[in-house]
Amino acid sequence: MGDRLRGARGADRVGLPHGVPAGPRERLDRRGRRGSTAQLRILLVEPWARGLHLGTQLVDRCIAFAKQAGYAKVVLWTNDVLVAARHIYQSAGFVLVDEAPHHSFGRDLVGQNWELALG
Repeated sequence: MGDRLRGARGADRVGLPHGVPAGPRERLDRRGRRGSTAQLRILLVEPWARGLHLGTQLVDRCIAFAKQAGYAKVVLWTNDVLVAARHIYQSAGFVLVDEAPHHSFGRDLVGQNWELALG
C-alpha cells in the first residue's frame, strides 16, 4: 500500500502510510484471502506538513483500502505520548484494546494497541 499524499510544496511527499495483513501469512480467511485483519504499521507525516490534517487523510485512505480489500478489522500499535496520532485514530473510530509499559528510545513509554472493526 504505498499510497502517498502530495501537497503544500507541489510534488514534495508529505506523508506515507504503510499497512500489511496482520497475523500469520499462511492463514486464509473464508474467501481464500490471507488473514482478515489489516495492520497499520507506520504512519508518517513530514514535520513541516503537520497540522494540515494530512494524518487524518492518510488514516482515512488506509481504512478505505482495508474495507475495499474485504478486511474485517484494522489494528495498530502506538505510544501514549503520540497525542495527535492517538486523536486521529480515536476520531476514525479506533478503540483502545490494551496497553503495556515498555522502555524504548531511551524512555519509559506506554505502548497501546488500537482496533477498528470494519463490519
